[in-house]
Amino acid sequence: MFSSMKLLTLLESTPNFESAFFLCWRLERAIAKTTCPESGKERYNGVMLGKGVVSMPNQLMFKNNDKELKHLSKSDSKMEHLINLIGTYNLNLRTDLFQSLIRTIVGQQLSIKAARTIWGRLQTELEEVSPEQILALPDESLRSLGLSRQKTKYIINLSEIMVKRGINLESLHKLSDQDVMEELLKIKGIGKWSAEMFMIFSLGRLDVLSVDDVGLKRAIQWLYELPEQPSTEEMQQIGEAWKPYRSVASLYLWEVINQDLMTKFTASNPAGTFLSFSNVNYPG
Repeated sequence: MFSSMKLLTLLESTPNFESAFFLCWRLERAIAKTTCPESGKERYNGVMLGKGVVSMPNQLMFKNNDKELKHLSKSDSKMEHLINLIGTYNLNLRTDLFQSLIRTIVGQQLSIKAARTIWGRLQTELEEVSPEQILALPDESLRSLGLSRQKTKYIINLSEIMVKRGINLESLHKLSDQDVMEELLKIKGIGKWSAEMFMIFSLGRLDVLSVDDVGLKRAIQWLYELPEQPSTEEMQQIGEAWKPYRSVASLYLWEVINQDLMTKFTASNPAGTFLSFSNVNYPG
């Protein structure tokens, strides 16, 4: 597994399409300790089910014999090889939903280094990144942290919605994927891609495919040996085989970028090289 310093160096050389949200997820994936879900309980969307009581998800974990990985392996031979290569996958979800949305807004259209810097300034400026703390700051103070005028408006708008309307973001866990998307798109500053990242990395939804995500396009191009990055239609077509676990497939595909597999397995015959190392078990 990458050290956090090595991963930071890699991330700072990554193109600007990445967000602070994605950056922090990748760092947590590299340094978080693996903890196993409590045995004897069923998982649903990463949620632990006890005696009929559903709690909010805080972790996703996938192992070789899990139904999600069995389905992906059976339906897609390329994905099967990728799963075998990466092995067990563990993700700690972002359970502070308000902060997750704010991070998404802060990091939009910025380089990773710039997004991380601004988010750090915001954390330093505030005792807690909460709606009340944000609204207590003058607009000029937020702008001085490096936020654009438009992002400042978006952040203040979201904070006002939380305070004035008393919206409970935790209630999103009770909604269908489509309803969650519709609710998030009502928020100024949250677009389709941002909503999809939130649904995967905060809500732990298992069947989300972000067809506009550049990282996924790069990974799919490599895995399926495509001459160019797949179009939206091609992404949707490939993803059909992964339903209802398209998020799980996406997480494994993002590991292609995180673990720099495109460099490790580059050769004149990428598929042959990839398959010949299919038993290598990189930590997931």
